[in-house]
Amino acid sequence: MLEPFFQDIQAHGFSSLDNLIDQHTVRKLVKWSDILRAENQFVPAKVSGEKILNAQIRGDSTYWLDPLHPTVEWDELKLFLDQLQSQLNEKFFLGIKQYECHLAYYPVGAFYKKHLDRLSTNSSRLFTFILYLNENWNEGDGGELVVFDKQGLEIKRLSPQAGRLVGFMSDEFPHEVLPSIRPRLSFTGWMHNKLLY
Repeated sequence: MLEPFFQDIQAHGFSSLDNLIDQHTVRKLVKWSDILRAENQFVPAKVSGEKILNAQIRGDSTYWLDPLHPTVEWDELKLFLDQLQSQLNEKFFLGIKQYECHLAYYPVGAFYKKHLDRLSTNSSRLFTFILYLNENWNEGDGGELVVFDKQGLEIKRLSPQAGRLVGFMSDEFPHEVLPSIRPRLSFTGWMHNKLLY
């Protein structure tokens, strides 16, 4: 099932596949996110590396998860991510040791300016993965992920449709999130070459 995903990674360093994650898992994450937001568990996201709030750069809120103690709301996805980690190591010899992940909620109009996931102050992020959780997302709703090459040329523009899995090498692809006219939700994380927990 993951083979086309890995073939794209090998050829281009980037992949996007739809319906790799079943809709039951997606809906469970959406419902859980709604509960967490109602309980004010999401917090405004800080700019990576600087650890400061900057609404001119990003406007999402996040809820961080603990992969060592997964709750029932994402235990099925945790099994998939464990498999993804194992196969990335097997196929690409990345030396991934652990991963981190969070739910990211973008209110209407929120965005994230172009950035690179591997930080200049911390080079342990190897692979970025994003699972979109937005059911019935339509063309014109916005919120696209725009991916660039290292020269700054746009190479991909992806709508955040529920069940769409995106993965790419964290040091190779600057990217941004465009504003949307609807709230936007994703499950996002990074595979690291060091122990995090």
